[in-house]
Amino acid sequence: MTGVFSGSASNHKLIFKWLAGLAVTALCGYAAWRVAPHFVVLHKYNRRIAPLVKEARLLEIGYDHVLEFPYQTVGKPAIWCIKNNAGEGAFFEGREDKKLKMLPYPSPEAVEMPKTYGACENMLVLIQGLSVSTNTLSSQFSVHKSSVVTVEFVAKI
Repeated sequence: MTGVFSGSASNHKLIFKWLAGLAVTALCGYAAWRVAPHFVVLHKYNRRIAPLVKEARLLEIGYDHVLEFPYQTVGKPAIWCIKNNAGEGAFFEGREDKKLKMLPYPSPEAVEMPKTYGACENMLVLIQGLSVSTNTLSSQFSVHKSSVVTVEFVAKI
């Protein structure tokens, strides 16, 4: 009897290699089926924020620019080095005199806002506004103004 199942050792090796190849192909296909949607979401997210990154690099808006021109900077993107401590708040370039209020970006694809405990990290943010509070110290009769820039976190750059 001649054929594939005739019992020769070389035919068994050929069948084994073919089945192993089929198993590897099936495993790779399954992995691609499970992983591909994540790459598609990431690609769409990166494609959506790319214009914001380009505009932020073009505008180069700094913290002091927001203090000087608060109405002109609302809604504009910026790339800032931000230190975001969970308990202490967020600070521009890690400086405690330049306070930030960080809001999460309303997107299911957005990564979680990073909590930095060392140096600041570059983040893409949308400027949402400026709030200034005046604290009067009655014992010294002096007025102290405190500014907080509100930004919406978009992505870690």
